[in-house]
Amino acid sequence: MIKIKEFREFVADIRGKVNADMENAIAGTIVAVKEEHLIKKLKDKDKLWLCSNFPDADDIVENRDSYNTNNHVLFFLLEKVSSGQQNDEEEAEFYERIQEVMEKVKELIKTDITSCSYSYKAPKNIKTEWEYNIYGGFSGMSIGFDLKDYD
Repeated sequence: MIKIKEFREFVADIRGKVNADMENAIAGTIVAVKEEHLIKKLKDKDKLWLCSNFPDADDIVENRDSYNTNNHVLFFLLEKVSSGQQNDEEEAEFYERIQEVMEKVKELIKTDITSCSYSYKAPKNIKTEWEYNIYGGFSGMSIGFDLKDYD
């Protein structure tokens, strides 16, 4: 199972690398235990935020000498948007901007993770979803993936 403090550092490092390439695209990071916790932390935030859950984990035991841990991670790129206040063009521009940032996040997760000081294997699959009016009026994108600890 991933150590929480190390994981928070990992999320902050991703933000730092994205911002180095994309002119401070992400305002900050939030790592929360559950949905209610994330809602509370996001409540008064503006701009774009990289948010994540505390990773849930499955231990896969092949035999008593060999096991792996799958850590289930959700990342959100979210920004407060007044529901229904954007016309079609503004909405498309909003989501395109977030999509560009999310593509950079995914690139870092897929390629840069093994060169970092973290003991995670790059995920084999990343599921991407659009988000609208969640967590108290936030919209953006989310990705879900599994991180495995190195044995």
